[in-house]
Amino acid sequence: MRRRSFQRDASVGKINVTPMIDVVMCLIVFFLIVGKLAADKLENVDLPSATSGREGGGAPLIINAAVEEERLRVVIQGRSMDLDEVEAEVRDLVESGVSQSVQLRASRRLSYGAIRPVVDACRRAGVRTIALAAEVDR
Repeated sequence: MRRRSFQRDASVGKINVTPMIDVVMCLIVFFLIVGKLAADKLENVDLPSATSGREGGGAPLIINAAVEEERLRVVIQGRSMDLDEVEAEVRDLVESGVSQSVQLRASRRLSYGAIRPVVDACRRAGVRTIALAAEVDR
């Protein structure tokens, strides 16, 4: 009498890629969620509008400036600080090679005179390029 086997002979060269696809899909979902959380962490600044200009290239250091309780509040890499701390923080970041340029995002309610101390602190810290961010009118 002949026995029947329920196991098929698997080829030696075949690899089951299903677990690898599952891991890749999990990584994609993870990075999408982390990217969304990082984007949400940026300060919500009501930027002024502009009809001309160009898109910034590279990855500049982003500085957010807003008035809070009659006082200028500066946020660099998610850390809120006073104006007198800005120069030292930016100098440390420039010297560590984070960026040689700064994108300054300030509320449209602020005049240039209100954010000029931030610009001056960046210049003293050795920043080569300072870009003032604005929303494009379309």
